Amino acid sequence: MVEQVSHDTYIANGVMAGMPTGKYFRIGYAVALILLIIYLSTLVDFIFTPLVILVQTIFAPIALSGVLFYLSDRS
Repeated sequence: MVEQVSHDTYIANGVMAGMPTGKYFRIGYAVALILLIIYLSTLVDFIFTPLVILVQTIFAPIALSGVLFYLSDRS
């Protein structure tokens, strides 16, 4: 039979054992992970270059059409 374990017990006995669990530490840890992900994603630019080109291609016509729609007289 599988024993039910609470979230606090998992943190105390599991992967995060021995790590500080303060609010600011967790925020700093999250920021560090996000920055690491951004850095590692810049190393594999062959994946993101086509996506950036696609967004740049689509953004200008959509932005221009939005401005023209806003300026048009709707009466």
